[in-house]
Amino acid sequence: MTDQAMPEDSLVRHMALTHVEFLRSLPAAAEGWVQEIDGPRILLTRDRHRVEINLGQEGERRIGSLRLPQTDVELRFFGFDDDTRRAFLKRFDLAYQRGGG
Repeated sequence: MTDQAMPEDSLVRHMALTHVEFLRSLPAAAEGWVQEIDGPRILLTRDRHRVEINLGQEGERRIGSLRLPQTDVELRFFGFDDDTRRAFLKRFDLAYQRGGG
């Protein structure tokens, strides 16, 4: 996962997964949040906080003969302070972390 610079209230992650894989891990990333899923747009709400997630088109990243799925995931934050945003992203990153070795 890498971040692309965006306005202060949003970011884009380049994630090595498909939409199906993203949705499979979403419950762990958003436990305790109300989830509304409308195709590639996901809305998470809890108290005064809202996260809009937009899944970009699925693609493929090639590294030599290795092929990996690629989806740009935009996260837009509303009603967050820095600490709350950091805590959300920590949980999000743990939910989507992949093992390797």
